[in-house]
Amino acid sequence: MMLLLLLLLVAGCGRTEVAEDTLFIPDISPVAIVELPEGIEEATIDISRGGFRVTELVLQEDEPTVLHVANADDQTYRLRIVEGLVSATEIAADATTDIQFTTPNAAAYEGQLLAADGDQVLDTFRVAVIGPGAVEP
Repeated sequence: MMLLLLLLLVAGCGRTEVAEDTLFIPDISPVAIVELPEGIEEATIDISRGGFRVTELVLQEDEPTVLHVANADDQTYRLRIVEGLVSATEIAADATTDIQFTTPNAAAYEGQLLAADGDQVLDTFRVAVIGPGAVEP
């Protein structure tokens, strides 16, 4: 019996078996899986042809927020959310600019796309800050 086991073991040593893994792992960059810490809200606003591609942004009251402003134009702008939510911030041409702020009390605000120099308002969007448990106004 022992001899038979030894022969089977020796006979099996020359063979190589390859296990087929059927698990599909998508090809993604490590940056794509990085997430913001829990409790931080994020939103994206696109700019093209000198205007916003959104008319309204809804955010939660008292939440730290990261606003990703994606500018597809080859021109620099500034973005401001009045009254005092976000001061005029430069938005680089052909790039995404991140703006961090904390939303104040529930209210409606106005987001403004400004010319790079001066306060000329090129476009606007509504920013609705809603309280906990509230639904979009």
